[in-house]
Amino acid sequence: MIMKSATSPALDRQWSRSSKIRTLVVDDHPEARQELRRVLDADPRLEVLGEAVDGMEAIAVVKERRPDLVLMDLNLPKLDGIAATDYIKRNWPSVKVIGVSSGWGPLVRKAFLQAGADAVLNKEDVFENLGSAVASMRSSATTTAIAASPCPPPGARAPHGLALHGGHHTSQE
Repeated sequence: MIMKSATSPALDRQWSRSSKIRTLVVDDHPEARQELRRVLDADPRLEVLGEAVDGMEAIAVVKERRPDLVLMDLNLPKLDGIAATDYIKRNWPSVKVIGVSSGWGPLVRKAFLQAGADAVLNKEDVFENLGSAVASMRSSATTTAIAASPCPPPGARAPHGLALHGGHHTSQE
């Protein structure tokens, strides 16, 4: 598990210990969304406010519902999870994003973090590590952010280490 938190003057409302963390699940596989939702529903700190099946839908839901936390899969149709994460973090920096990928190589981790993800979890271990990732983000008020170069709007170019393929980014690992 890799963690980082963007610097902020104080903890956001959503990360206070007294409120539930409103969570969006983004994955194009129905079975994966169902399993993630089952795990999230079992955690009393979390409230699932919605699901999205691609990066464009994730952005629309974030714009409309303003979740506190987004669990973002890497491989998504229309717009991949890295480009969607970048767009969300540039437009709604207080929204926490946890990148989730079964392609757990260093290029994927680096790309998610450069896009602004607050944590990156291996999809196979997400159920075991999600609780500690949420607790870590909730307990840390500020940390230094990993520097990320500015990125153009989604679809304009592929992040470093990824190739543009069929209108969306794909891993070269």
